[in-house]
Amino acid sequence: MVAAVLAAVALAAGWAPATGAADRYADGRRGTIAYAVRTEGRLRGRHLDVRVALASVVKALLLVAYLRDERVRDRPLGRADRRLLGP
Repeated sequence: MVAAVLAAVALAAGWAPATGAADRYADGRRGTIAYAVRTEGRLRGRHLDVRVALASVVKALLLVAYLRDERVRDRPLGRADRRLLGP
């Protein structure tokens, strides 16, 4: 879930992820904790080569939460928004 939150925040223009808190969290957990944060110019994270089957579900949940936000709820999708939704 930490990865999902970081990924959503990364959409803000010009934002550079500070992944130290996520790394500290992962260090204190058992097993393999993987996450990825993608910005316009870079991919950061931990165990970036690990595939997570649940990632698609998390992406859908984040999209729903974003679209329910009153700041964007009634705003039409722009070209950049549609590009993000593409495969």
